[in-house]
Amino acid sequence: MEKNGKGLAVFALLVGLISAGLGVYLILTQYVFVQEDSVLPKARVYFDGSPSFNKYSDTTQENIDFTQVSYDTHNAFNLITDTYIIPEDGFYHIDAQYGIETAQTDDDYVIYIVRNNLMHTFKRVTCTKTVNSFCVDVSDIVNATIGDTINIRIYFHNSVAGWRSVEGQSYLTFFSIAKLHN
Repeated sequence: MEKNGKGLAVFALLVGLISAGLGVYLILTQYVFVQEDSVLPKARVYFDGSPSFNKYSDTTQENIDFTQVSYDTHNAFNLITDTYIIPEDGFYHIDAQYGIETAQTDDDYVIYIVRNNLMHTFKRVTCTKTVNSFCVDVSDIVNATIGDTINIRIYFHNSVAGWRSVEGQSYLTFFSIAKLHN
């Protein structure tokens, strides 16, 4: 009887240790080692300056001709159409900017966030003096659904019609988008 009691005690001890270990593991995985179920969509593209991109004043809005991808977790950006196609429903933070070489006094520069070919948000800036480099940026949060398209367009007007060159550097002319949460 004494032998069975020791065996039962050892068995109970093992079950207790295994249960405690399993409990600790479940707590750690639930609260300490939290991991995303999936990677949230995000992308960043930019214009690298090649080929050059020039814009004539007083013409229609035009998509920025992005040429390079910094990252794109869901392969949702199309460099040919300069369009991001929303891969998941949700709220997205969008940030875009373009740089102009030699902006002139009284030039008006506009940048648009366009969703499904409709203007969603824009920013207009007037240059108050001639400068070698001038940047215009826009930022917003968009509630988007799968399949929606996002483009960044620009427009400018100046008192003396002329060409302006869009600057090509990853930190000057870019578009980034990131889903905020699931």
